Amino acid sequence: MSEPHEASPASSAPDPPTPSAERDAAAPSARSPESQIPPPSTDELKDIPADRRLELLELQRQRQDAERDRRRHSKHQWFNSIGILIGVLAAVAGLVTTAITWRIGQDQLKATREGPPLPNVAPAVR
Repeated sequence: MSEPHEASPASSAPDPPTPSAERDAAAPSARSPESQIPPPSTDELKDIPADRRLELLELQRQRQDAERDRRRHSKHQWFNSIGILIGVLAAVAGLVTTAITWRIGQDQLKATREGPPLPNVAPAVR
């Protein structure tokens, strides 16, 4: 038979509270990574192996592509919003026009059912 598992006292104790400075440092920053890390100097680039330099260049290109895509998507969203707004305005204008046309048609139908208006003076009987 298996023996019961004993919990070690270290694992059952709660973690000590983290000082606020450590918590702030551990929290993800809203700033972009390139604003936090300065670009390497020429001497530092010489010390980096070629494959690592290519990797850094690829990462830089990916960041630039992502920023370009973000701007492009933002522009497309703006154009889509304008297109939707124009479509909604056209639909509302169509509904208003339909309501007015229907009302005029109902008035004409009522007038037709009542017949032509009778003259106020009846012709004299001779």
